[in-house]
Amino acid sequence: MRRRNTLKELMIRIRFTTADLGRLRFAISPLAQITSAATSSSPSIETASARRRQHAALTRLGSHAEPFRQLDGPGAWVFPDFVTPVPTTALATLDDELAAMIATPESRKLEDLEIWRRSPTHRRYAELLAQDPNATVRLAGALARFNRELFNDHWMPVLHALRADVSRRTLDLSNRGVDHVLSTLHPRLTWRNPDLYLDVRETEFPPVIELDGRGAVLVPSLSWSMTFGTKLNNADPLVIIYPAHPNVGVAGAVASLVSGRPLEKLMGRSRAAVLLTLVKTPGLSTGQLAAACDLSIASASEHATVLRSAGLVATTRSGSAVYHRSTYLGVRLTTGDPDA
Repeated sequence: MRRRNTLKELMIRIRFTTADLGRLRFAISPLAQITSAATSSSPSIETASARRRQHAALTRLGSHAEPFRQLDGPGAWVFPDFVTPVPTTALATLDDELAAMIATPESRKLEDLEIWRRSPTHRRYAELLAQDPNATVRLAGALARFNRELFNDHWMPVLHALRADVSRRTLDLSNRGVDHVLSTLHPRLTWRNPDLYLDVRETEFPPVIELDGRGAVLVPSLSWSMTFGTKLNNADPLVIIYPAHPNVGVAGAVASLVSGRPLEKLMGRSRAAVLLTLVKTPGLSTGQLAAACDLSIASASEHATVLRSAGLVATTRSGSAVYHRSTYLGVRLTTGDPDA
């Protein structure tokens, strides 16, 4: 019988060099939101409300969830690394990420599967790839459908909440340094410069890993609130998917952006509508803003002026046109996160 590792033996130490710290960056990944939602159904790692939301989305998928079920095994789903490509830009779209996943060379797929060759999930996926050359395409389609079922029309408020988290941590990086940022991602991540210790519970990786200048990408997630995820191999930068600020959640972000009732009480229905519209659709002209909020152009301009004086809206001119967008403070107010 294989001896069970002790907690100490389950700690991975990742060695950062100066080059790795210089390549530390944040990114927002729609695919990370979907895969983390699909793999966080265990009662031990996620809240009951999140599990109910995930279950409801999978139920609505019906037979379209079959690519998930073919990979499903005991415990949470685990996707091969090529299913979650490293975000190449700060704001990659889901279509971009799914296209990158589909375009992964077969040799890279096999390398990723070999890393996890003892995992039942990855053995099933290797068999699936051998039997069905279009398995990756079908999985991409299922992920896209799951995204629609999970977030429906509420991706924009989720995106704004993720941006708010990145803005907050970027500010921490400039004001308090990299040590503070890496020390506050999650209780099971311990930073002791130049090493990051991961309490991963179980692992196939060696206890010490050298990044060797590949760098690291920090990706916030609203799907996970009680755990973290990692993408760790010998080819890519280290990716850490961490919980966004605990006061920012999908339900809270969506509810405040959709209803706007607390804002209505604070500033009135029309002014709240103007701010919420600019949070969801930045860069509107005064005429477009008036049409979206069913207001006269004069009224929309007046509300935008008041919001601008409060620091909630910013205005720019291009020729004779005037364009408005929400500021970071406006996003903070609408997402209900006073500490962002």
